Amino acid sequence: MIITIKKDDGTVTSWDTNNISDDNIKMDANVIIRKVEILGVVAEGLQFSSDTFRNNLTTLLQDRDEAIVDSPPSMVETPTEDGGPTTVSSDEGMTEDDSSTKKKKS
Repeated sequence: MIITIKKDDGTVTSWDTNNISDDNIKMDANVIIRKVEILGVVAEGLQFSSDTFRNNLTTLLQDRDEAIVDSPPSMVETPTEDGGPTTVSSDEGMTEDDSSTKKKKS
């Protein structure tokens, strides 16, 4: 199997794993190549799923005028594991504020 790897510095190197003389290294190289291929397919599938869910949410919400906020918040605070706030920029993707999870005062 011929593989080509481009390093961060721009250098490109190709290898033919069939020419590796050490059988253990050849087997390890081929296993790693297959794992990388599988991870690439999984990553593509997750991206596709994420895009599909976002589009479905947009379709679901597009006619919900009662849920539109006058001005979207530029920063949203979300709780961290220790309960402290973490500020997330709204340009980092879908965000949620805590208005739906706050307890109402009786």
